Amino acid sequence: MKSVICLFLLLQFVLFPPFGPAFCADTPPAPTIPLTSETAAHRPHIEIPQPAHDLGTVTADREFEHTFTFRNTGTAVLEIDKVVVG
Repeated sequence: MKSVICLFLLLQFVLFPPFGPAFCADTPPAPTIPLTSETAAHRPHIEIPQPAHDLGTVTADREFEHTFTFRNTGTAVLEIDKVVVG
């Protein structure tokens, strides 16, 4: 019975999201910039020489630290919104 209720609530949320397009109909879409050769040339570009690091065997009694270096080789400002570890 719990699985049926969970499935119903999940479908209700997916089919009728509380903050979906129907609730945001008055909000205009974000402006888009057409991609031309000029705008394509003015973009950020991240360069990461070593994108991964192997820590080897990880044990609870040791601390690990590694610094990743990166550089913006593009011509626009590089904004990093989110970093995911894993």
